Order: sequence, then C-alpha cells, then structure tokens
Amino acid sequence: MTTNADITLYNQWYNRVTRLIEWKRVQIPGVSWHGGIVTDVTGNGLQAANAYIVRIPLDAAPAGRTFACPEDWAATESDDLGALWTIQPGDILINGLLADDIAKASDLTAKYGSRCCTVIGWKDNRRGSAALQHWRIDGK
Repeated sequence: MTTNADITLYNQWYNRVTRLIEWKRVQIPGVSWHGGIVTDVTGNGLQAANAYIVRIPLDAAPAGRTFACPEDWAATESDDLGALWTIQPGDILINGLLADDIAKASDLTAKYGSRCCTVIGWKDNRRGSAALQHWRIDGK
C-alpha cells in the first residue's frame, strides 16, 4: 500500500464518573489519506461535501497499543486506555502529527479546518496477505 500522510486520531471516550466525553490522542505515521469534495445532483440541486478515505496499514498501527473494537474501548477503565486505540464514528482525524490535547471536537475543527475530518464509518480489513491488511476509515 502506498502511504502519503501521517495522522493524529482523537478517540472519544465517555467517562462514566464525570459523565463527560474525553478525547484520547494517538499518532499514526505512514497511512494513505485520500480526500476531496464530492458532488451529487439531487432533487434539491447540486450538493457538495468533503469526503475522505484513510487506510491504516497493519504495520502502521500505533506501537505499544492494541486495537480495541468500539464496544471494548467504551467498557475500558480510564487508566487502561493508554494501551489501546480504536476507530469509531464520531472520532476526529487530522492530517499531520499533533500534540494538541482537546476538551471538545470543535477545538480541532476550528483550528485545522480542511486538514481534519470526522469518522463516519470504518472497516476492519485485516485479512488476506500482510501487504494488504489495513483498517479503512470513511470521513466527512
């Protein structure tokens, strides 16, 4: 897989004690980032939106962290989140490696604009030959 970008993924996690969403940052170098404006003609006229496809090769997975499905991520205690990462709708992706800690998603979208997208779907494509295995993220 040809890679062309490094990303920072902000995973959302609901803290059951404070009842607030917390954002956990993970940097992932060596991914495929493809995006742009897509258009569609509907009954309401021409509609345009940003659309992104990001592929994370298996060998680009964050070192020292284990991938957790969203259900396992949500059930994990705060102290154990540093050993995990996930992909789930509502997470935020930024093109580039960032060190920003955030309290809310708008902290990123206001600052980075077109360099960021919100995860709307993902697929676990860890099958087939090692060279093809990856996670696919669809964003808007």
